[in-house]
Amino acid sequence: MDLSRVSDEQGWALATTPTCAGVTCVAVLATINGDQSWATRARLDACLMQCPVKAEVVDNIRFATSEIGYLYGADYGTSPMMMTTDGGSHWTVERGPYTVALDVSGGKAMRISSPHGGCPGPCDPTIDVAPLGSNQWTTVFVPTPTYYDGGELVRQGADVYTLFPGNLEDGAASSQHADFYISEDGGSLWEHEDDPCGYTGTTADDAQSIAAAPGGILVVLCDPRPQGSGFIIVSADAGATYSSREPIPLGFTQLAAASATSLVVGNADNTGGPGTIPYELLYSRDGGQQWQTVVDEQAVASALPPSFLGFESVADGRWICPDSTLWTTTDSGVTWSQSPF
Repeated sequence: MDLSRVSDEQGWALATTPTCAGVTCVAVLATINGDQSWATRARLDACLMQCPVKAEVVDNIRFATSEIGYLYGADYGTSPMMMTTDGGSHWTVERGPYTVALDVSGGKAMRISSPHGGCPGPCDPTIDVAPLGSNQWTTVFVPTPTYYDGGELVRQGADVYTLFPGNLEDGAASSQHADFYISEDGGSLWEHEDDPCGYTGTTADDAQSIAAAPGGILVVLCDPRPQGSGFIIVSADAGATYSSREPIPLGFTQLAAASATSLVVGNADNTGGPGTIPYELLYSRDGGQQWQTVVDEQAVASALPPSFLGFESVADGRWICPDSTLWTTTDSGVTWSQSPF
């Protein structure tokens, strides 16, 4: 369902048994040989979505070191974070606010948290930091998004980008536009930025996802209202200015960037059906002006679609396809190889 790595050889996966139901189906797996083999580190008393019994809800995994890792449930807002300090063998529930988004780069943990759900997503967010492996969080900023449904937080060096998307189901009111908060000094000072996706005529276009790369590169995936083919815009100056709109096909909601020019988009969260449906990964070498298909799979739609597409470095990236296949690139997205998970 999700991946995290601390090196090309060592990584972890949050996984589920496809035909299983209940709280014994979720596990943390690890590889120490670059995905050639995986071993179960822990089976969790947790669910990947809302469940009728009392259990933690998790759908994201992030490791900061070979020992320290975090689990949280960004989509639901009903569970506290879980943490390990022994490489994933044992996990403890860290009581406190719900973690909406988490980044563990740069020697510290940073998160968007919320004390409760609603709005329709988590409400009253704060941005907090903590030493790695600690549950002693300090609030560094209190954003005030107009209206949002979840949140994203990504870091590249001292640049921190947070996105609070609007709710696409609430019509075309400008008040439902996304809000950005950007820090260029590691999280001490923050600037509010309006949704850079703008308008098509008088109809709002909405930022739905972001990706970052070194050197102040920020890529935004935009979704028009009413829903049509989306587009991306690229900033080379940490969100101060953006390139022209570059269209992407309908249904591609996953985004990753190795640089301002090397971009990939995927549609693995497609839950259409019935029967098999196409899952594709598209690559652009020119900042989105042209796209080519680099992975083309046919798989049965999943009610719990995998969520990971990302670059761990400017060269190495991974994508989970719904047919239990892990795809890897070592050349910034130009070519991809597969291995069964």
